[in-house]
Amino acid sequence: MKESLKFDRVEDSLGFKIAVTHLGMKQLLSNKLKENGLDFITPEQMAILLKLYEIDGLYQKELADNLTKHKPNITRMVDILEEKKLIIRQADGSDRRKYRLHITNKGIKAVEDIRPLLFNLLSKVFYNFDDQEIEKFKTYLDRLFNNLGEIENKQE
Repeated sequence: MKESLKFDRVEDSLGFKIAVTHLGMKQLLSNKLKENGLDFITPEQMAILLKLYEIDGLYQKELADNLTKHKPNITRMVDILEEKKLIIRQADGSDRRKYRLHITNKGIKAVEDIRPLLFNLLSKVFYNFDDQEIEKFKTYLDRLFNNLGEIENKQE
């Protein structure tokens, strides 16, 4: 076992630090959305809107794969976003059992309000990191995520 992975206290473990950081960022984003009158959307729902803003017309399964979310969770969030008129489901012409997801004008407006807020927030969170460190950090997180996938695939 790598020495740097050993810990005496749970709060010193790398997994704990990653989890706490994720929760802290999620809470901070929720608070900022609320402060700016955008509390009609959660950070999880925001990720769906941002992805559909980026690539409109994804199938629900493609969206789940892109965001690495379980399909039932995506279904629930899509239902909510559709109720809020931020996205619409449209039957696929070639297979009426499948639906493409499209962002509405209201959803586009929400994304255009959220993106500057998100950039500002991330700039503050990473204020003492230079661009190289941020890119390296992303690379480390990608490697960690890929390692998790490899372990998951070996267990099947």
